[in-house]
Amino acid sequence: MKNRLREIRKEQQVAVKELARKTGVTPSMIYQVERDEKAPSLELAQNIARILGMTTDEVFLPNKKSRKK
Repeated sequence: MKNRLREIRKEQQVAVKELARKTGVTPSMIYQVERDEKAPSLELAQNIARILGMTTDEVFLPNKKSRKK
C-alpha cells in the first residue's frame, strides 16, 4: 500500500531521526515504512499520524488529501 509519509514528513520538515525518536522506533523502521517495505503496526501508524497532526487515513491512504497545506 502506497503511503504519503515521506511527502508529509518533508512538507512539515520533520527529520527521520526526530520522528523515530518520538515514536520509539529506529530511523531504519521509518525509512522502511516510507518505502512500503514494512507495514507499520496500528500503534505505530497512529503515533506517526498524531505526531504529524493528521489522521492515519491522511498519511497511509494515498487518495486522502492533507488537511494542512
